[in-house]
Amino acid sequence: MSSIATLPAGDRYVLVSADCHAGGSMDQYRGYLDPAYRDEFDAWREQYKNPFRDLQGGGRTRNWDHDRRISELEADGIVGEVLFPNTVPPFFPAAQLVARPPSARDFERRLAGIRAHNRWLADWCSLAPERRAGVAQIFLNDVDEAVQDVRFAKDAGLRGGVLMPGRPDDSELAPLVDPVYEPLWSVCEELEVTINHHSGSAGPKYGKYPVADVLWLVETSWFSHRALWHLILGGVFERHPNLKFVVTEQGASWVPSTLAMLDGYHAQMASGRVGVVEQGTQVLPGERGRALVVGVIAAPHELVDADEVAALGLARAREAGGDPAVAGEVLARLQRQALVVGVADLSHASRRHLRVVAVEHGKRARHP
Repeated sequence: MSSIATLPAGDRYVLVSADCHAGGSMDQYRGYLDPAYRDEFDAWREQYKNPFRDLQGGGRTRNWDHDRRISELEADGIVGEVLFPNTVPPFFPAAQLVARPPSARDFERRLAGIRAHNRWLADWCSLAPERRAGVAQIFLNDVDEAVQDVRFAKDAGLRGGVLMPGRPDDSELAPLVDPVYEPLWSVCEELEVTINHHSGSAGPKYGKYPVADVLWLVETSWFSHRALWHLILGGVFERHPNLKFVVTEQGASWVPSTLAMLDGYHAQMASGRVGVVEQGTQVLPGERGRALVVGVIAAPHELVDADEVAALGLARAREAGGDPAVAGEVLARLQRQALVVGVADLSHASRRHLRVVAVEHGKRARHP
């Protein structure tokens, strides 16, 4: 029989939501939009009808109402949050997390829209910087513009990093293994900006069929998973060993079997049984992944005790089938990078492990 963990008198857990969502209202976004696009925005807004129920009625204000947000989170015992987008930025056809990449024709307007969101987010997070870690938006259409947005996020204090959108195969975007993205990986590594990849926008067009929405629900996580093995097999983590990559709302149970699959194919190709290994690597693909993918959540490194990170990280590495010695090399970097922890199953986590999971995005604040 397992025992129930208890806290010492006067101690308490600190809970952080690692996948919260927020965004501005249409009126707020207009104020943050480049003035050159405001007339066009007004015309677009008159034609746009929001299809999302959670963004209709009185409930939608929790996305941007500072006082309501703090009050409702505290009622749930949550004192910090990593903030992904939720409302519809200017010129978007849908909410950001499910919207497809812009076409070449729409790119300029859509870029102005996410930059309005990023400016709003920086100001909104500044109202409670110890509680909020905002995630800025970027596009992959123009890497030079994406690099500028990464630098803005860093300068604006959006410490949640940047959100790398999905790259559907039927889009105009180059695959993630393309060298065109090298400046993006480089600037994120240089500035220690975490790359987040949230599920939702990597799938193909399903057409106007009754089953289209169901197909999207069933397959969206798988399409989002692909970013991890594209980056591993493309050698991105080989060239940028300090790059921080986080997957969100995709689960974690798929990671060990995926890494084992990568190693299996690598072994077959290295032996000449299936094709030829084109990408030279120092370690097996899965081994690289086991060192990197200790888990799925990022939090500011200043707030984490290094011993706790090591204890949890090594445990997760063993669970994933990784070599603790290999994981240890990466964990040494975690002391100065984002905290990465696995949260697929916390049912058997000890109080020490939960302390790492429940780090507030700010100082280790306690409820009075």
